Amino acid sequence: MRDKSGRKSNFSGYINEVLEVLPQYLANENNKKFEDYRLRAIHRAIMTYNLAVASAHYSEGGSKEKVKEHLLECIRVFENHFKWIPGKTVYQSMIDPIALAILTDIDLSDFKRITKVLERDRVQDKLLDYLIKYKQPDWQGNSDGFIQKEPYEAISKAIDETNSESGIKLIQNYLSPKVWYHGQRDSGWHNAHTNKNLNTYFGYWSWEAAALVKAKGWDDEKLKNSDYYPYDAVHW
Repeated sequence: MRDKSGRKSNFSGYINEVLEVLPQYLANENNKKFEDYRLRAIHRAIMTYNLAVASAHYSEGGSKEKVKEHLLECIRVFENHFKWIPGKTVYQSMIDPIALAILTDIDLSDFKRITKVLERDRVQDKLLDYLIKYKQPDWQGNSDGFIQKEPYEAISKAIDETNSESGIKLIQNYLSPKVWYHGQRDSGWHNAHTNKNLNTYFGYWSWEAAALVKAKGWDDEKLKNSDYYPYDAVHW
């Protein structure tokens, strides 16, 4: 068990419940009888569920390969159905796959299946650009802005930092509950651990912070016991 927060959790139960529901979405992802808005909802659900199951596997103590399995399924749907719509598309649907791809060391060919879509849709974001360049050095993006300012803008100084010790302090600040967790208050999973009726908690992890630390090559020992920091994912 990697989630040591003490929050109510049943990760195996959550995984099993999602895997029972997913086939219903998969069976209709190309249903030509459905209107576009309904198909978009199905595609979004398949990506969201696979990212959530990947997180649950990590929280439970699962292997890199298990997390990667669900990431690759997310990428399949992302490649075929994702479209960036400014002001409407959820930022996590882009940053989490990129960060997890770095942490699970997926092949560059699979990584480019994500970035090709982002390039097509002209997505501009400082954090995305930095992480993509770590794995794909020829990436042309060079933005100074953030698609979703809260909480992600708070990691901007860490992106620019070159000193490991100073950088880790900036990451510690970013991971504080008042910054990272509070900044995610509009996310559907926020406070999922407090739901007494449904098993909806899959773990709270700042994949982007871990991917940034890995890209920087910083010594993250001081972050090992930080809430929201997936330390093991950096050291797989």
